[in-house]
Amino acid sequence: MDFSRVAALTAGIGISISTANVAQAAFVMTLDDLSTTGVDVILSDGLGVGATTGSSLVTTAADGIAPDGFISFNGGVGSFTVNVVTGVSDPLIGPGELDLNSINVSGSDGILEIRLTDTGYTGNVSAYTANFGGTTTGNVDFNFLRDAGNDEFGGSSFFDPAAASGGAFSGSGGGSTGAGSGPYSLTI
Repeated sequence: MDFSRVAALTAGIGISISTANVAQAAFVMTLDDLSTTGVDVILSDGLGVGATTGSSLVTTAADGIAPDGFISFNGGVGSFTVNVVTGVSDPLIGPGELDLNSINVSGSDGILEIRLTDTGYTGNVSAYTANFGGTTTGNVDFNFLRDAGNDEFGGSSFFDPAAASGGAFSGSGGGSTGAGSGPYSLTI
């Protein structure tokens, strides 16, 4: 193989790698110990470190877990020494369904904010659902958002369950989209 073919092949690979990390991601999870500066962990379904999401967040951790529609993080975040957090969305569940499960252990008092969002829900769906569950020794509060503007982490609250404390917790909430509405986003 001559030098010009090697150079062209190398340039082609470099372009495909660089464009893969600037995709506008739809399914995003963030974990943030509010006592630290900035958002501690940003993941997006199927993207590596340095990718940009639709809301201009830059991923700080790679999502190397298949299949599409599944995000998982396992590691420490600030004073939270154990975090096992999963998010599930379309195409694994749905349409119009979002699921967050979280197990967190803290070495000291603190507030951990976990956000999960997915955009681009469409189709002839009459209802949407957000599910949550996990365990903690602290208190848990949730907010469920739906955004007709299809923005990551945007919208207004459609379900506000009672706060949970200590031990296992789970629940779900939902609402009506109106047949054929979309695109819209869901956020927990």
